[in-house]
Amino acid sequence: RRPVGTSAPFMEHASLPRNFANVVEGPAKHRPPTSKPHAVPIDAKAAREAAAKYQREQKQRDREAKREQAAREKEGEHRERAVATAEAALEAAAGAHKRTVAALEKARAALDGKLEAENKRWAEQQEHLGEALRRARSD
Repeated sequence: RRPVGTSAPFMEHASLPRNFANVVEGPAKHRPPTSKPHAVPIDAKAAREAAAKYQREQKQRDREAKREQAAREKEGEHRERAVATAEAALEAAAGAHKRTVAALEKARAALDGKLEAENKRWAEQQEHLGEALRRARSD
């Protein structure tokens, strides 16, 4: 090991350096004295120009904000109209669907009636023809 902060040769057991206080705290640093910043004198004409420029920019920002607000309102109105149109189309389609389903149910009921009548007719005809067949075989 070597004593901290030195370029002494390496040894089995390192000892503290002779200038230990400087190594721990570091060498004394020379700092130049700080001076207070000097206040820059304000030019009245430049201040008026800066204030006028700020006012112009503020008016521009206000106009831009109004323009953006108007665009948002217009977009909102457009969206509301689109929603109303879509809702009306949905209601119209739902009404048409209900009418179609009602017509199909009515047609189904009529077909069920016809099917029942046909099954009844077939049962009677099958019974008569079956009886005729039995009579023909027995004769």
